[in-house]
Amino acid sequence: MAPTPNNLSSPGTSRRSFLAAGATVLATKLVSTQAVTKTQVWVQLTTGGKPYPPTLQEMFLDPMFFGMEIWPIDQPASFAALLPTPPQPARGAAPAAGRGALGGGTERDEPPDYPWEPSGGRPHPGYDVLVLNDQMNWPEATRAQARQAVEAGRGFVLLHHSLGDNQDWPWWYEEVTGGLLVLDNQNGKKSTAVSTGAKLDIRLAAKHPILRNVAPFTLGNEEVYKNMWQSPKITPLLLTSNSGSDSTVAWIGVHPTARVVCIQPGASRETHRNPAYRMLVRNSILWAARRI
Repeated sequence: MAPTPNNLSSPGTSRRSFLAAGATVLATKLVSTQAVTKTQVWVQLTTGGKPYPPTLQEMFLDPMFFGMEIWPIDQPASFAALLPTPPQPARGAAPAAGRGALGGGTERDEPPDYPWEPSGGRPHPGYDVLVLNDQMNWPEATRAQARQAVEAGRGFVLLHHSLGDNQDWPWWYEEVTGGLLVLDNQNGKKSTAVSTGAKLDIRLAAKHPILRNVAPFTLGNEEVYKNMWQSPKITPLLLTSNSGSDSTVAWIGVHPTARVVCIQPGASRETHRNPAYRMLVRNSILWAARRI
């Protein structure tokens, strides 16, 4: 079952607390001579609607994610912090809402090098990328924020369960993600078959920055999808020959402005701990954030 959401995003829990459990591990794993570039990418990890193992969040403690600020926030979450920075209020006026808002938290634990404006509050700098592992139909307010973020060119990385988001919102899966885990027969689309405990031999579909340092790999004990709806406009990244799965298991979405990456695997502890899968997620975040 998923960790209790209040333990992840309550006002008293900072993203530094989330990483604190792995601080010692990071210190011992990092080689003193290793050159690490601090990318300072801000990521909102949104879950909810489906249970997931704690290894999902454990994955982000790997040193390869060094320099990323990962904020876990459970649904129902606000995507307001993905939106462009609102105009600053005049001196003495109340702070503007919008990008300074967090999806349910009141964090004030910014990095020491973040140049916030000295005002009545210290606004969150805004997320570069939204990583999704939820599965639900978002409320209208959330959809409006997501649409604005997409049109503003923000980054999105969809993992496993989130490919079933927004069953009743064709704009999202037809014009943004390019794929849908169909939960029930609808609009001429047959429901997707879901199988568990599958082995996936995965190969690369093409050369792409997301696949840098990712070699063909095998996943065991995965939950796989067969007969998803997929747009003919997607750009395949990863393929499999498993007969219980669709051939394309990772792809780039179809929106011309936003950077969107969809990754079908991501259900099991074994997958979350697989170095190739972790590299795939890392590169997807950096590409969606326009760092690579």
